[in-house]
Amino acid sequence: MGVTFSSENQSDTNLQAEDHLALLRKTTGNDKPIAQHIVTHHHTDHMMGLNDVVKQGANLVIHPTNIIAVRKHLQEPLADNRFVRIKEASYLADGKVMLFDVPNSHAKHNLALYLPDHKLIFTEDMFGSSFQTELHSPNGWPSVDTYHRLDVLVNKINQLDIKVDQYVSSHHARVLNQAEIDKALVLSRPSKDQLIKRLFSGNTEQ
Repeated sequence: MGVTFSSENQSDTNLQAEDHLALLRKTTGNDKPIAQHIVTHHHTDHMMGLNDVVKQGANLVIHPTNIIAVRKHLQEPLADNRFVRIKEASYLADGKVMLFDVPNSHAKHNLALYLPDHKLIFTEDMFGSSFQTELHSPNGWPSVDTYHRLDVLVNKINQLDIKVDQYVSSHHARVLNQAEIDKALVLSRPSKDQLIKRLFSGNTEQ
């Protein structure tokens, strides 16, 4: 049995769930059925494809507070036992996958996925940039919030005492390593008061 993960899918031209699964099987050579699909948070762009996922028989791994939004999104009712509720740090797939909630300014509850054997973490809407080598400037609004969300994520990682070598986000152009995350965390950032003052004063100086 396999586990899949919800990443952002905003375009109708993107691959549908069946095509994603076919690509996964072709790439890995693994033809096991998908038993569980992780819904990171309740935003619509991260629930696209769920109708196909549940039709294939996968249960939805989710934070309980996001079930209402998912039920509204699905075309057909889903039995209560098809939801796998995650509140605290939990393990799936015989300990190969760890999930934990990272509440932040973007989503009240947002599940992060960690692979202990690979020291790799997948997150959605917690950091990201179109740049290949770094994040966007922390001096502008709303880019600075990306850095604050990254702070929250790293604090949670430290609290759980897990080791991360690679950081993956659907919103970043490539996988980041710990040295790059450390560099982002020490960049000087304006305070919230400074940003609000700049926003309403019309002063766009960085």
